[in-house]
Amino acid sequence: QRLGLGLMLWEGTFEGRHDRWLRWCDSDKNMILTGFERAALTEKCAEKAEVRAEKAEVRAEKAQVRAEKAEEMAAAERRRAEKLAQRLKELGIEPEE
Repeated sequence: QRLGLGLMLWEGTFEGRHDRWLRWCDSDKNMILTGFERAALTEKCAEKAEVRAEKAEVRAEKAQVRAEKAEEMAAAERRRAEKLAQRLKELGIEPEE
């Protein structure tokens, strides 16, 4: 039975020392990360997700502001239309609905 594990040479820094190291790899020669490397990668992914969430929140806030402005404009237009309709009635003209 094969485990699908192997060893490979890797040059890099491990525990503060830069050197050539033997590293575990899978059957496709992909290096198996150390616990520290996995934790750092997870932290980096979490940071990126947080940045994406913050950007999405900013976009949502901007959309909310745009929606509120549109609502205010629509209300102003309704008031203007009501004033015009009232003015027409005062002049004896029945406005269309």
